[in-house]
Amino acid sequence: MAEGDGLPAVSGGGRGKYVTWSPELETAILERVAAGESMLAVCRGEGMPHPTTVYAWGHERPEFAAAL
Repeated sequence: MAEGDGLPAVSGGGRGKYVTWSPELETAILERVAAGESMLAVCRGEGMPHPTTVYAWGHERPEFAAAL
C-alpha cells in the first residue's frame, strides 16, 4: 500500500469514521503508548483507528511495529 493508504477502520465505537495512516497519527499513537497508555485506550479516542488496523499498519511498516 502507498503511504497514506490504510485499511479502513471504524473508530470511536462504530461511528463510521474511516481512519487512514499518516505520519502524524503514527507519532500520536507511539507517544501515547510510550507514555503508558494501552493500545485499546488509545484506539478509543476520537479520530483513532481500530486496534486491528494499528496492528495491520505495523505489519506493513516494520519500524512502526518495532516502536510499538
